[in-house]
Parts: sequence; structure tokens; C-alpha cells
Amino acid sequence: MRKHLLAFMAVLLLVGCDSVAPTTTTEPPGGTDLLGTSWVGSRIEWQGTDYPIALNSPPTIEFTADGVGGTTGCNSWFGSVSLGEGSISIDQIGQTEMGCEQPLMDQEQTVVQILLAADLWTLDGGTLTIGDSQGAGLIEYVAPIDAPAVPLIGTTWVLSEVMTLDAVSTPFIGVEPTLVFDGDEISGSGGCNEYSARAIIENGRVEITNLTFTERACADAGAMEQEAMFFRVLEAAETYLLDGPRLTIQAPTEGLGFRAS
Repeated sequence: MRKHLLAFMAVLLLVGCDSVAPTTTTEPPGGTDLLGTSWVGSRIEWQGTDYPIALNSPPTIEFTADGVGGTTGCNSWFGSVSLGEGSISIDQIGQTEMGCEQPLMDQEQTVVQILLAADLWTLDGGTLTIGDSQGAGLIEYVAPIDAPAVPLIGTTWVLSEVMTLDAVSTPFIGVEPTLVFDGDEISGSGGCNEYSARAIIENGRVEITNLTFTERACADAGAMEQEAMFFRVLEAAETYLLDGPRLTIQAPTEGLGFRAS
């Protein structure tokens, strides 16, 4: 599986910045409290000023036993994390490389800079704050309020979005590509043909190999093109993001969005 690891230069703090490190009246008892939780960004502060979050594209973060991951609002990301009593260190961040509109690319750069510089976290009521002790930047997160979590394994996922570097579009009408995870295997329909493959899932990353499928011709050329793209993304897949009843599979330049059936 190809890994696209980001290499970010250290960000020099501006002299005279008026921002202060995030504080809270509730001292977190330990980093294990974050394990198994997911959060949606509600506020970003960068170099003393509020940074606007892109409409309908907030950053997210999820803590698992294997590490940490989420989205920047543009791309999915994953990394390693060390959690202590109010302390945090995130490194080895990798991400997909989908192109987005410039505001989302700017947000992505800011989010990653803050996460790489972060050394503390606080939890005050329902707000998780991650930032650095020098006050360069912080992100406030709240718990998602959408539908309850849906298990990745055993759920039938139905294609709902097709993503390219240029656009996000709805699937071709008349066919219903599906995806089912079953242990280290996946199966489903590409819309015209049935398929199966091997899958390795770890810390927000996925590698799909040994893809096989039937070879029936699609009734429509559009459905055939979509199925070819569907299989292409599965074979090139690098990351996945599970957010309630939604699943996103991303390859370097294309992606697939699913909803739970």
C-alpha cells in the first residue's frame, strides 16, 4: 500500500502573538478517556485570531487503540498519537492527496500545523480542545450529533458519492454498487458485476488486494464507466473514514462515499 507521508517544516511562532494556550476548569484524568471517541471541529484559532471553518467541511478527529485519524475538511489523515494526563503528541501524519478548492486546502494546512505542534488537550463539558502550550493555535471539537455509529464489519454499504480531484458527484442512476466487510475479506456489487477481494484494515488505513469479479457487460455505458472507476478506487484505496452511517474510501486521486443500508 502506497503511503503518502507529509513532511512539514516546523512552524515558527510569531513574536508578540496575543493568543493564549487553551485552558479549562476540568482537568482530564488521563489520555485513555479519549480512546474510542470521535469529534467534529467547531472552532479553529491560529496565531491569535479565529480561523473560519469551511461550510459543511469541518475537520474531524477520532482516537482508536491503534492511533489517531480524521479529516481536514479536504483529505483523510492518519497518524500515531501519545496521550497523557492533559498531554498529547501527534506525529507520523499521512494523508490522501485529493485536490480541493483553495479555502479547503488552506484549512487543511492550518489543521495539520496545529495538530503537529499540539502538546496539550483539555476536556471541558462537551468540548475537546487540542493545542500547543505556546499559544500558536488550537482546535476545539465537539462530539458529533448525527446518527449512532454503524459497525464497519457486517454492514452493507451502498455507494452514495463518487469523488475525483475536480468534483463530488452522485452515482449513476439505475445501478447500486455495494461494499461489505467480512473479517479480512470484502464483497459486493460494482453495479453490474459481483466482486470479492482481500482487505487489510488498520488505524484508518485500508489495503485491498486480489480483487476478482464477474465479467457481465453493463446495459449502459455510464454504468460501465462507473463500475470501472469503483473497482479502480478499491484496488488503489489507502484510507477509510467511518463517520456514523457514512463510510469514505479514498485512493490518492479518487474516492468513494457510502451510506449504511
